[in-house]
Amino acid sequence: MENVALNVQPRKLEDDARSIRKLNLIPAVVYGSGSKNQHLQMDYQTFRRAFEKATYSTIMDITIEGGETLHVLVHDVQYHPVSDDIVHVDFYKVDMKKKVTTHLALDFTGVSQAVKEGNVLNTSKQELQISCLPGDLIHNIEIDISVLEKVGDSIQVSDVPAPKGIEILDAPEDTIISVVEPRIAEETETEGTLDTEDGEAPTEGEENAQDDEKKEE
Repeated sequence: MENVALNVQPRKLEDDARSIRKLNLIPAVVYGSGSKNQHLQMDYQTFRRAFEKATYSTIMDITIEGGETLHVLVHDVQYHPVSDDIVHVDFYKVDMKKKVTTHLALDFTGVSQAVKEGNVLNTSKQELQISCLPGDLIHNIEIDISVLEKVGDSIQVSDVPAPKGIEILDAPEDTIISVVEPRIAEETETEGTLDTEDGEAPTEGEENAQDDEKKEE
């Protein structure tokens, strides 16, 4: 998969984050692979467009103005609780020779005969946790739901062939999607649904990555 390019600028830690945002810039930090944290800023709309292409599972090549180009994954995007604007981004620097652990979104394709007959699909997983070399990352994994023909049919993790170079870490017996009767689906919705995590990049060395960032907020 082709990497997504993004130009960024270095930033002083003492610079006020609120003032940066007023300039339509997003404060950010990059860490990982044993490197010292680097504090950055970038144009809001430029990052937004790049992130739409990359999400959490595509390598970004970020070029720091006056400096180097780094291979990174977007690890975390923080949003304002009211406006939903992006307020901060964490990048994780990857070593292209070392495996990373992240999540790949599932793209459900095809048409289920069971749904045509009035039944409901119960989705248990929207993504899978995987491990691979950064160069083997793909944007998503396709799941063909046309095999679901009647109530009780399901697709489990073990039914998904791992793409080349990718190891799926979820338990093989875990259910991804299944066919249930409408009444059962309504009961499940009443009880509440299980939230899934955002895609996340590797956590090696992450424990101290955001300490400085929290001080400036």
